[in-house]
Amino acid sequence: MKRWMMLVCLALVLVIPVHAAGTVSDEAGILSQAEALRLEARAKAIEETYGFGVYIATVADFSGADIYTFTTEWYLERNLGVGADGDGILLLLSMAERDYALVVHGQTGQALFTSRNQDVISEHFLDDFRDGRWADGFTDYLEDCEALLEDPNVFQDEPVWEAGGSDPVYESYSEQSRFSVGKVLVVLAVSLLAAGITCGAFYGQMRTAKVKSTANDYMSPEGLKLTVRQDIFTHRTEHRRTIDTETHSNSGSGGGGGTHHSGGGFSGKSGKF
Repeated sequence: MKRWMMLVCLALVLVIPVHAAGTVSDEAGILSQAEALRLEARAKAIEETYGFGVYIATVADFSGADIYTFTTEWYLERNLGVGADGDGILLLLSMAERDYALVVHGQTGQALFTSRNQDVISEHFLDDFRDGRWADGFTDYLEDCEALLEDPNVFQDEPVWEAGGSDPVYESYSEQSRFSVGKVLVVLAVSLLAAGITCGAFYGQMRTAKVKSTANDYMSPEGLKLTVRQDIFTHRTEHRRTIDTETHSNSGSGGGGGTHHSGGGFSGKSGKF
């Protein structure tokens, strides 16, 4: 009987896939044991409810060329993700130079965690990480992931940040578009009014002019006398050439900060905190 039970357990081990790592890996040791356990329980509950993996990792320092590549390799090496497509999202912090990367894998992740949603989510946890509130930042991350999985439109009217700006833009994208169209119409109306007034003034001055039949009619009785010679330039031609360079936004500029990436089945962003 014992041998039969052992064979059944061995078969289950061989059939059921085993993840090499849990949902929370704190190699940098920035979380207390209680905090790590609480985050682990929350992440597992999200995975069980929505069939989507949500992961957290910290390291003292990453190895390799860049934090984003290191994080995608971390995801693959540990066989993270749920289902055949490996659906999931991973937030990884490297403490040595205060680097972070947020990577998304799988079709479900690509559809839900768009670049704009990544910006919103990252701004929420970066606010905490900049102040050293690690558990709070990871909690915000988990809450945002769960909210987005429950309602794909939850961040539709969320405040967004302009790249390089220091203040959030609180209008939604649709409100911004309407506001921009309104400004354009006002500018056009003012420009047309100013142009009409100017043209009318010139036209009024030209009404006293009479057609001259010969060139001498344009001469004064005293003849042509040049007392002052002055060259006046009314136009200038300026040529500009655009030099293409790769730009990386500063993470301090908010959700718009950092660099977005895509390819190899992943998308995401990376930057500093």
